[in-house]
Amino acid sequence: MKTHIWDRNAILAMAVYFVQGAVAVSGLAEFLLTRNAFHFTWIEISLLAALSVLTWSIKPLYGFLTDLLPLFGSRRKNYLIIASLLPVLGYGYLTLFGTSFLPIAVALIIANIGLGFADVIVDGLIVERST
Repeated sequence: MKTHIWDRNAILAMAVYFVQGAVAVSGLAEFLLTRNAFHFTWIEISLLAALSVLTWSIKPLYGFLTDLLPLFGSRRKNYLIIASLLPVLGYGYLTLFGTSFLPIAVALIIANIGLGFADVIVDGLIVERST
């Protein structure tokens, strides 16, 4: 079986990892915004960082969920659609309401859950494809 390097899974993986890199780069802007514009304390800034890391540290739960509980008959596709919408919703919420700690924290949690879910799904697709 001949597989082409530019199959759908490869393009999907590149897109997900590109978005993750772009979000990581925007972390500096997030820090500057919360520190200089909103005058968050170091404790609030650290708590935002911890909440973001927490959503990524429970990635194994995302994998178990997608593997054990198909959503509308699909183990990956429907989860990936929802996971892709979560960062859009999170950053949209951040844009509209992100002027204090709680709305920013909620927005970043929603966005990071979506990014982590998408990462787990794409990693699962890559593992399935490689076996």
